[in-house]
Amino acid sequence: MLKINKSMTVIHYQITPENPNSHLFGVKIDIVTQPDNTYTLSLPAWLPGSYMIRDFAKNIINLSASDTAGSLIDLERKDKQTWQFTAQSNHVQIRYQVFAFDLSVRTAYLDSQRGFFNGSSTFLAVEELAGHECRLTIEQGINNNWRVATGLPRSHETDLYQFGDYIAQDYQQLIDCPVALGDFDVTEFSVCGIPHFLVFTSEHYGDRARMVKDISKLCQHHIDMFGEAPFSEYWFITHLQANGFGGLEHKNSTVLQAGRFDLPNPEMGEELSDSYKTFLSLCSHEYFHAWNVCRLKPREFIPYDLAQEVYTEQLWAYEGITSYYDDLSLQRTSIVSADDYLAMLSKTATRVYRGPGEFKQSIVESSFFTWTKFYQQGPDAPNNIVSYYTKGSLFALWLDLTIRDKSNGLASLDDLMRAMWQQFGKNEKGTITNDYLTVFNQLCGEDMSSDFYARLNAKSPYELTSELAQVGVSFERAKFAKLNSLDTCVTSDIKPYFGAMYTALPTGLKITSVIENSPAANAGIAVNDILIAVQNMKVTEASFAKLLGHMPLGSALTCHYFRDDQLLTGQLVVADSPLAGVKLSVVEPERIGAWLATE
Repeated sequence: MLKINKSMTVIHYQITPENPNSHLFGVKIDIVTQPDNTYTLSLPAWLPGSYMIRDFAKNIINLSASDTAGSLIDLERKDKQTWQFTAQSNHVQIRYQVFAFDLSVRTAYLDSQRGFFNGSSTFLAVEELAGHECRLTIEQGINNNWRVATGLPRSHETDLYQFGDYIAQDYQQLIDCPVALGDFDVTEFSVCGIPHFLVFTSEHYGDRARMVKDISKLCQHHIDMFGEAPFSEYWFITHLQANGFGGLEHKNSTVLQAGRFDLPNPEMGEELSDSYKTFLSLCSHEYFHAWNVCRLKPREFIPYDLAQEVYTEQLWAYEGITSYYDDLSLQRTSIVSADDYLAMLSKTATRVYRGPGEFKQSIVESSFFTWTKFYQQGPDAPNNIVSYYTKGSLFALWLDLTIRDKSNGLASLDDLMRAMWQQFGKNEKGTITNDYLTVFNQLCGEDMSSDFYARLNAKSPYELTSELAQVGVSFERAKFAKLNSLDTCVTSDIKPYFGAMYTALPTGLKITSVIENSPAANAGIAVNDILIAVQNMKVTEASFAKLLGHMPLGSALTCHYFRDDQLLTGQLVVADSPLAGVKLSVVEPERIGAWLATE
């Protein structure tokens, strides 16, 4: 009988961009097996960081198994993502194709211009051998000018960017390292002696030197805050499209989506556009995740069960705290000013306050129901749910300011995160909510349990006026400064209010969200309707704002809109903006430094 030990390469994966025009990767898995043993093949139903059942197995085609002699082996289907076979020899080969046509951060994509895959959507696990080392051979196929970008460890025979052999210590590492293929643009830089790679999988016009300078600052900030880097190299892999936004974290890499012109314009010097600030915040957010959620994570995630939903009430800590630091680090590294940061934080708060969802769901509930309510948002989302990202970041703000106040400025949320990293993150021990409370109480020097849990479970807005006043910042409820925007202002002037967000089309305004009991809702307008006319005037983004601005409050305006192919009519009542936004401002500059001190 063949003896198998963990030092042997008993499972060897091979992937080839087989047919780019049909978007097909070819995959082979060579397995050292024990005759007469039964083995289970399975593909994850979801991947860490993206809490929704994806059913990746739907993209597997032509799955087969054969023995040493090439004879086919029966594969018994167990469920939608699981198969079993009984080995007849010491070697079994699995073959299949993967349809790859999802250019997102989650799955796989292949065409004549580039290739990309997450192992979770591509590589079947051999469950009985999941703890063994995996060798992955990435084949070049017909694309002679393509290269490889991945955080997977290279074999001794494979150089940086080369096709060839890569080694994962186990199946979990194999699927945690996404791979980009193509004639990509890459810029290398070093932070704390650690190589970093900035990869763009398609053409761009951004200022590389500017991006490296800014992203390096953010990386340095996070490493300094935690006191160490838990990786030996790090990859930023970015898909650029006409429009796009998103990111997914991995232990030594991230995959990002951005608009092609979100990057800094090399012809505009030090201009800092809103879209570039958003891109930098995204880079900051995903890099912070290398500590917070990739290693420091809820107890329920150790180990991950990727076959089904895994419920946790702690995403407010892992996404909310990360969301707090993603923008804050831009200010701490002097990329944005204090005023710019407060404007960014005002928008975050306004996203929470603008709808009634936070009166119906706590951030604990938001975390637990992420699988359905957050990741599968319907048109009711602004009215019935709250985001553990945005309201979670306000909870993190409360933690930070409270620790600073109670400790007389001797401690902050930084200290809480460092303590959690040392106690739970470095050894991936897994946390429960009370672990955060214990450290929080220690830093505050008193029992804050009541306030802590009251805010975690609150179904009401956070009032942060007194906490922010301690650091010289005013917290005011504000009107919306204009239609279709989260910009706010504190004013007694009338600011016309529609209560819906929209996208401008040549035919009118396509409604993307509607706040309940707003003028839009009371006019009968719903998500996906196309508003085409008001008072018999054709509607454009500019004309709609001007028209509402010229009408007295209380005026009832006849509006026409399409719902599918049906033309409907409603009465839109002109209203002043409610105080549904937030405006943060510096009122005592000498006091804000304790909170927003530049490192």
